[in-house]
Amino acid sequence: MTLSGCGGLTDRVSVALGAPLWASFGEGDTGPALGDVRAAAPILLRPAREDSPWGLALIPHLSVSTPLAARYLTDGAADRFSIAAVGITAATSAERGAWDFTAALGVDVIGQNQPLNLEGGPGVSTSASSYREVREDRLAVGLEAAVRVPVGSHEARWTETTPEVLLGARGRTDTGVGWAAGAGVGAVPGAGASPRAQLSVNWGSGRSGDALEPADLLVLVQDPDGAPISEAQVRLDQTEVRTGTGGMVRFDDLAPSSTPSLAVDADGYEAEVRPAIALAPGLNEQIVVLDPETGSVRVLAFDQRGEPVDGRVRFLDGPRDHPTEALGEDGEGVWDVTPGTWRLLVSNPAYAPIDAEVTLAAGDRRTVEVRFQDARPDIREPLMGDVLFDWDSDALRPEALPILKRTANTMLDTPEYRLIEVQGHTDRSGSVGYNDDLSDRRAERVRSTLVGYGVDAERLTARGYGESTPAVQTADGVKLAENRRVEFHILIADEETPVANR
Repeated sequence: MTLSGCGGLTDRVSVALGAPLWASFGEGDTGPALGDVRAAAPILLRPAREDSPWGLALIPHLSVSTPLAARYLTDGAADRFSIAAVGITAATSAERGAWDFTAALGVDVIGQNQPLNLEGGPGVSTSASSYREVREDRLAVGLEAAVRVPVGSHEARWTETTPEVLLGARGRTDTGVGWAAGAGVGAVPGAGASPRAQLSVNWGSGRSGDALEPADLLVLVQDPDGAPISEAQVRLDQTEVRTGTGGMVRFDDLAPSSTPSLAVDADGYEAEVRPAIALAPGLNEQIVVLDPETGSVRVLAFDQRGEPVDGRVRFLDGPRDHPTEALGEDGEGVWDVTPGTWRLLVSNPAYAPIDAEVTLAAGDRRTVEVRFQDARPDIREPLMGDVLFDWDSDALRPEALPILKRTANTMLDTPEYRLIEVQGHTDRSGSVGYNDDLSDRRAERVRSTLVGYGVDAERLTARGYGESTPAVQTADGVKLAENRRVEFHILIADEETPVANR
């Protein structure tokens, strides 16, 4: 009967201790005896995976014979120390018809045989086995082979063993009791070449790796803004499912301490592959953020003569935020952006900014060409009312719209002006009350028009001043164009930006 126990230090390193317990009956020395005590420290260098089932382990171990073992097991009564042992494993899933394969190669040293006073020596030990699942996780049959080849001369000839081949079977019952049976014979004549049969039954009070709490995996698929992505394809090794409306999918009853590969893909997004994710017993979570597939936009800027000019490009509206970009001295810039509809504002310090709209799908390449014509307006200069409105009206004249469009683009290009007051003013040709009302309506008309052109409403406030603050002092009832005007006063600006309207 073999007594053994093992425990994991980490998911890659474990320790094991074991010893056989013998009993002798009949004449002479009888009673129980403890065999050689064996200690091992398997180190998992590379775990087997579904996409590549080969695994690699390093297994240093030590075997020390006890006095009682020397009493009954003369041939085994010698200290044995393995200085190296490397194991290779390959296994498919524990399903009916699946195969597993293990092999080990080691170098060990056998010490002195106490009863015979003979010295052992180093030897190379090899073993291999291959089993096929006949009944899923309950019965397997296969072949085993082992041999130890001494290196150099040995006083103790018993250290030479013939290669042995064994036909075996192993299984496990529903109660957790396992068993193994086999029959073998030496492959060539020599010591230990006689046929033999063996049967063993095992039971462990601890949980084996297969009996650990299963691992569950919850995968959350999101875009860079944290919004869930539905209908994303999630593949865990060979199992593929799609996310629901919450961008989630769950895999249950996975092997703990396994390292499956995870691949996630969705229409319009860049795929992400995680070759090996470590699964612990219980619930595991993976948050996968997919970046949108990109398209590219190319901007070309020219002056009135068709010569390229530098400048900058602001991405005003689009599927997501994008930083302001600079045009090169050749007036060209190319950038990768998220697919969708974008509104661009192209500007140069000498010209009125120009806005343009472009729509891209994933992989599209679009070119936006702008040609600057008008000088850049100074929003702190008054706009004459006669240019914007008909006499005694708050309705904008058609020719006023391009003027306000250029003004709006200039405001969009100067976000450092955080709060601007739109002021309406009149001359003294009407009554005070009438002029106050008219100036209010005209200021609000300009403000709402600028908002319609994309200026943030929170940056604009409107107020009519009537005839109270004329640009030129006149007598009551005098009509003067300079006094009929709309002004923009910067109320709040960034610290480094001047506020005064001068």
